[in-house]
Order: sequence, then C-alpha cells, then structure tokens
Amino acid sequence: MGKSVMTVEFGTSKVICAIGRKRSRGRFEIVSLAQINYAGLKKGRWQELELVPEVLKKTIKEAKTKAKQNPTSAYVGIPPCFCRVHCASSAMDIIGNNRVITAEIVDRMMKNAQHFDVPDEYEMVHASSVYFKLDGQNLFIDPVGVEASHIEGQFAFIFAKKRFLYEAKTLLDVLSISITAFKPEMLCQALFLIPVEERDASSVLLDIGFYDTSVSIIYGDTVIYSRVIPAGGAQITSDLSQVLDIDMESAERIKRRFSFETTIYPQHVKETVRQDGNIIEVDKQMIAEIILSRVDHLTHMIKTALNESHVELPETTKVYLTGAGISMMKGSAAYLEDNLGLTTILPQIDATNYSSPNFHNAIGLLDHVLSNEEG
Repeated sequence: MGKSVMTVEFGTSKVICAIGRKRSRGRFEIVSLAQINYAGLKKGRWQELELVPEVLKKTIKEAKTKAKQNPTSAYVGIPPCFCRVHCASSAMDIIGNNRVITAEIVDRMMKNAQHFDVPDEYEMVHASSVYFKLDGQNLFIDPVGVEASHIEGQFAFIFAKKRFLYEAKTLLDVLSISITAFKPEMLCQALFLIPVEERDASSVLLDIGFYDTSVSIIYGDTVIYSRVIPAGGAQITSDLSQVLDIDMESAERIKRRFSFETTIYPQHVKETVRQDGNIIEVDKQMIAEIILSRVDHLTHMIKTALNESHVELPETTKVYLTGAGISMMKGSAAYLEDNLGLTTILPQIDATNYSSPNFHNAIGLLDHVLSNEEG
C-alpha cells in the first residue's frame, strides 16, 4: 500500500475530508471519509465564515479518528465558483533538419500563449494543452514525437481567486495543517467521472449542487469552459417550502421523494409529510408543478451558459450529471436529457458506501491526487 494523503473539499453545503492511499491493485482505497453540514458557499461567498473553522476542525478530526492516522498536510479542492478558465493559442515554425516535436517545444508554446491580462484577484493554478494542429492538418492531443514544419496549439489555463486560496490556507493553518497543493474541483471530477474516449470527443460536466450549478466543457484532459449558475437544489426546496407553507426540512424530504418519471398525478393523490409531530397532506400535482417549473428554469440557464461558451458541441456530446442538487431524484438524468437535447448520464462509481453523487467531488479530488502519484 502507498502513502496516505488527505483531501479537503469545501462544498456548497458540506465540508468533506477524505484520507486515501494507492492500492497495490486497483486505483485507490478510501481509508476514511467524514462530512459535516455547514452554511456553505453561496454566490462565491462563505456563509457564516466565523463558524467554518469549528466545522473544519470537527470534520478533519473525525476523518483522522476513523483512519487512525494523523496527516499534517492536505490537498484542497477549489470550488468552481472561485475559478476562471481562459483559453489561448500560439504557433511556431520548426526550423532545421530535425523537425520532430519535443516536450520542450510544447512548453515554449504554452509560455507564449500566456500573453493575456489576468485580473489581480486571480492566480493561475493549472495549465494544460487542449489540442495541436500540425502543418494545418489533423488535430493532435499529444504531438510529441511527430514531425512537422509548423505547429499551432490551443491551451487552457485555470485561475483561482486569491481570496479563497488565502482563506483556505488561514483556516488550515489554525489546525497546524499545511496545504500541499490546490486542485480545481471541476477538473478532478471530470477526469474521474468521464471516460477518456468521451473527453477526447468533448463532453459536459454538469454539477448541480445545493446553492449553485457548475457547467464545464471538457476536451481531452482539461476544462476549456466553465460557468457557475447561482441556482441549485436549494431553490427547489425553498420554493416547496414557501408555496406549500412547510418548513425547509419537510420540503427537502418531499423533493428527494419526487420522481421525474411520473409527473402527472390525479388531483386527489396526496403526499404526506410529518412536521412538528403532525401529518400534513400536500397535493402531488402541485408538488410536480413547483419542481418542474424550477428545474425547467435551471435547464434554460444551463442551455444559455453552453451557448455563451461559443464552443461548437457535436450532437453526440454527452452530459455527465453529478452533485446532490437533483441527481439523486429519480429520473433526473432522463428529464434533463429531454430538455437539453443531449445524452445525459448519471455516472456510477465503484466506491463502497460513497457511490452517491454527493461524494463524487471529494472522491474525484482524492483520485486525481493519487493518480498523479502525489503525496
């Protein structure tokens, strides 16, 4: 077994700490995982930041106790709401007798592509090549070793808000935990959930969380576009609570029991929910109207985000749905597919006890770290 590493995810509604290690066979082993609810992140801002240190402390302590280990460093995921993606290109003539493309040439091209303005509040955390065109011919994902006299390349750069990096470091410093590296969560999830052949043809990662929805376009091994929509599962729950005059906890239970596969009910069919010791009956047709109205609005915003990317997605592009906002509601992937007009898949992962979508982010982060033999 390899050395254990610890990861920390600041989700929109939960803090998750995972400890894992490489297996001698297979990808990795989750040694322990702990999660604690908190006020979360909303519109790129911490909610009740003063309470986050105690939540983080309890989450890490629980993960360490379960693992019977005491790691003193961690990899931290960067939520999409704190990230910005920028693509740029560069070109080069290969002069001389030896015209074989080398890794050094690719590195030089990536450096040349970085001639663009970056807002002061951002810092680059990831850079990757997207594709190359040699002598104006076919596209290459990896051109190293191929002969050419002219090469054009497209590169993707992911930037993170310095404010988040500083606040995360400050929170962990208090616990005497150093940050080994920051990792963009959308990239880690995409590499973990989406098969290589689908990424190479371009795909979409759709992470519908509690307070927001992240829309990312993936090509090859990188993210070429990302947009965060300030709407998610919380808005559905809030609508149910307000219209049906029930508390948020009862509304969340109704939301989770809802099935997109049966959206038309006889008027007399009722949904029952317990609130303050009393049984309340609610009309199922009204529930369906509330939920579908909100999800249809969210779908419209997702389509708008994809259109504004100016990326021409093939009709065969597949959408990979994740996040706890609606993905655990029965029939959600099929309903989104009908509305988006793109094949929508709810990924299934092999992780005993942690296979549900609310763990995809944390496990993707752990997988990315261990797959790159870091830690």
